[in-house]
Amino acid sequence: MSKLVLSTSSSTPKSRPSWLADHALRRFISRPPRAARAARRTRCRRRDALIVGAGHNGLTCAAYLARAGKRVLVLESRERIGGACTIEEPWPGVRLSPCAYLAGLLHPLVIEELNLGALGYSWSPASNGLFVPFEDGSSIQLYDDEAQCEAEVVRFSPHPE
Repeated sequence: MSKLVLSTSSSTPKSRPSWLADHALRRFISRPPRAARAARRTRCRRRDALIVGAGHNGLTCAAYLARAGKRVLVLESRERIGGACTIEEPWPGVRLSPCAYLAGLLHPLVIEELNLGALGYSWSPASNGLFVPFEDGSSIQLYDDEAQCEAEVVRFSPHPE
């Protein structure tokens, strides 16, 4: 990486005073990158509401506020939005939604009012309870049915009785 040295020496061409060259260079060097300038413009805009967290609840709030004509800014610290309604890959080749059951708690009125069905949203309850995979390749299936669930726990237990 090369160094840029600012100088007020008389080595600057006579047609241009050295202070002018130094001023131009300092301005160029101190100018923030394009992303920083865009962020500054965003910060300066007036907002009616600030939503911290772009999970499914934050996005739902933002959608209702925006529909009401409010100017909304949603901030998220993660690389992607969606919160519980995302797909994670906790282990190579294993893709799952960490909190998919929460999507089932979404009120039907919200689904209807935000027209989520037309946007591709659909949800159906799991018919086999809870499936839990482990890193060693084993897994346990916890069923809603007590007898099935007990049989699975016994199968999984290292000391069946």
